[in-house]
Amino acid sequence: MINTYVVNRAAINADLCRIDPLRRPRTFYKEKKMGRPINKRYFGATGDNTQPTIPVRYHNSSASVEGYIVSQRGTNKFTVTTDGNTTYVCRLVNEIAPNAAGEMSLVGIGVGGDPIILKKMFNRTAVDWNGNRYTWTVEDDSTESLLRLTAI
Repeated sequence: MINTYVVNRAAINADLCRIDPLRRPRTFYKEKKMGRPINKRYFGATGDNTQPTIPVRYHNSSASVEGYIVSQRGTNKFTVTTDGNTTYVCRLVNEIAPNAAGEMSLVGIGVGGDPIILKKMFNRTAVDWNGNRYTWTVEDDSTESLLRLTAI
């Protein structure tokens, strides 16, 4: 009787550990989506007074240049450009002036006028490299676009 129990127990364990190759997890066919992507109205050329857009600084493999966001790929990854023709996929780094290809920085202006480098950006909030959270707005005075930050 004891041996039969051991054999059945082993058979049950083997059956539970078996992986069915035809069965896929429920999320297999689901498309990955970002949690809170930035509204697309904030993307586009900067300095246009009609609709303020988010200014960025990125490295285009030869120098650090100012540009604008074309699309968002993740909370800290964006497609950026300067002229609208050549685009780069860049990730946010903790530097005001990025110094390597594929790097970019989003610098906001705090309440006291001090620059704050952002680590992540969402639809209504942003997070800096120290973990502080901010709400953000974009202002444009027809010469440049500014990212204004208010601590939460």
